[in-house]
Amino acid sequence: MKIPSARELGAFYGRCAAMFDAGLSCSAILDTAASGRGDAAGLAADLRRRIDAGDTLSEAMRNSARFPPLDVAVTAAGEKSGRTAEIMLLLSRFYERKSRFAARIKSRMVFPALVFTLALFVVSAPPLLLGTIGTAGYLLRTVGVIAALLLLVAAARILYGFGGPVSQNVLDRVPFVSGLVRGMALERFLHCLGMLLEAGLVEDLALESALGVVSFEPVRKVCLNGLAAVRAGRPLSSAYEAEPLFAGLPLNFLKTGEESGQLPEMLARAADSLGEKTAARLQALSSWLPRLVYAVVALYIIYSIFSLVSGYYVPSLRGLQP
Repeated sequence: MKIPSARELGAFYGRCAAMFDAGLSCSAILDTAASGRGDAAGLAADLRRRIDAGDTLSEAMRNSARFPPLDVAVTAAGEKSGRTAEIMLLLSRFYERKSRFAARIKSRMVFPALVFTLALFVVSAPPLLLGTIGTAGYLLRTVGVIAALLLLVAAARILYGFGGPVSQNVLDRVPFVSGLVRGMALERFLHCLGMLLEAGLVEDLALESALGVVSFEPVRKVCLNGLAAVRAGRPLSSAYEAEPLFAGLPLNFLKTGEESGQLPEMLARAADSLGEKTAARLQALSSWLPRLVYAVVALYIIYSIFSLVSGYYVPSLRGLQP
């Protein structure tokens, strides 16, 4: 079944956190949520049925196959430690932040995409009106180009999914993209680890669960060293001292958290710091990408004008020759 969007998950967890904090039981909370409208109501009703059948909340979430593994692991830990309300609030903030970030990036790309699409149809119109190209040629220049770009994006996503570590290693060698993807993966790892520790999981189990949500293999290999260090009785920070991925603020936050006994809070701050850095990089990308689109559109317009003018005047000039 389809996993809800980050916005839907954030809203769902936020309502659950408020009602848990008010002292309502899990069944009462789900009954209230199921009485509403939309996907969240159906999600709550499904969880309620599973709880009636004997599942705990985390078991119902896992068996519904509509929640990410991180959410299931964190909720299970919260149930064991009696901190379900806190965990729901943490999950709500996590997904709300993720949703706002994605919406901001998408909003910056909508206008350039519209400009590019409109330019394709407008620039290809004069040759059609002058009879230089037919309807099939017009559709090829407009709809055909858009379809080719969409197919290219779909093919890239499929190759990335099936390529696994190979495609990820290739992506890890691309300048700028490598730093961006590594930063996002590390931010997710630190956020997850912080929430799992906050939920009451012991450090090695929290690390094992947090590693499960890191899909980018180059980062996962580095983070895996922490699990070996903790199981060997060494501090988590000792495993990452020589790793460039953790250099600077992430490592400093780790050490401060271990020394002060506030590791979950320091991990959250490290993740927030990385998130701000990643946001700045994506902000730069989203600022330059529209300019690139505008430049491509301008070049395409200039090329189309020259092609049209040369196609119209050259035959006329030939007709003037004796």
